[in-house]
Amino acid sequence: MRLDDIAPRTLLTGAFAAWAVAAWILALAGMGGRLPEGRGGAIAGSPLPTLPKATAGRSLGPLAQYGEISARPLLATDRRPHAFSLVTGTAAADTPPDFDLVLTSVLITPQARLAIVQKPDGSEAWRVRVGEAPDSQPNWHLVELQPRSAVFEGPGGRKELALRVYDGGAAPAPAPPGSIPPAPPMPAPMTGSPMPVPKSAPTPAPPATDASAAPDPAQIEQIRQRIEARREEMRRRASNANPPATVASPTPPANR
Repeated sequence: MRLDDIAPRTLLTGAFAAWAVAAWILALAGMGGRLPEGRGGAIAGSPLPTLPKATAGRSLGPLAQYGEISARPLLATDRRPHAFSLVTGTAAADTPPDFDLVLTSVLITPQARLAIVQKPDGSEAWRVRVGEAPDSQPNWHLVELQPRSAVFEGPGGRKELALRVYDGGAAPAPAPPGSIPPAPPMPAPMTGSPMPVPKSAPTPAPPATDASAAPDPAQIEQIRQRIEARREEMRRRASNANPPATVASPTPPANR
């Protein structure tokens, strides 16, 4: 194998292996094992700096010398003292919400006594047994239940809810502004008085025929003539394409 045929990577690997073997042999021979010691067993050089001795006594001075800090607070924009309060906004969050539920149903059986309450807008409803509290008002417990009422007791005392009664339907929507109000209903006729006979509605007249929509007789005649001419031309072409066959007359016999 010639040296030119060896790849550069192979040459680099061989050189690294030869260097490693040489370092190993030198280490076995004692390379680096005999270093000279310093003077007096210490590293020669510049001496280390010495720290000052701690002063005896209190590290903080009297309180009177710090009066300027309270007179001119560092974190204030105008460097003037201002009154502040340690009460946070959690006090308002701890206040329980008002009891604003509506009693919609009451169920009283020998096995269960419960009431169904919901929000005034009807978005959520809860079933509450006697002694329990709804999820939205955990501080209000149902203490009494009657067929048409329920009594809850909470931080604000006792509150009685009356059963909501169905009013028969929603009230009619108000008429939009500018509209004509409906006419009042007709009073019922008195007994014995003849009933008014409504007049029959007049029969609507047939719609008038537009004279301009009627066909023109001259135009109809022109169309008919064009159709006849077309038919005549088609018959003539058919006769020219298929001429009638001619029958030859018989030859008279020769006289003997």
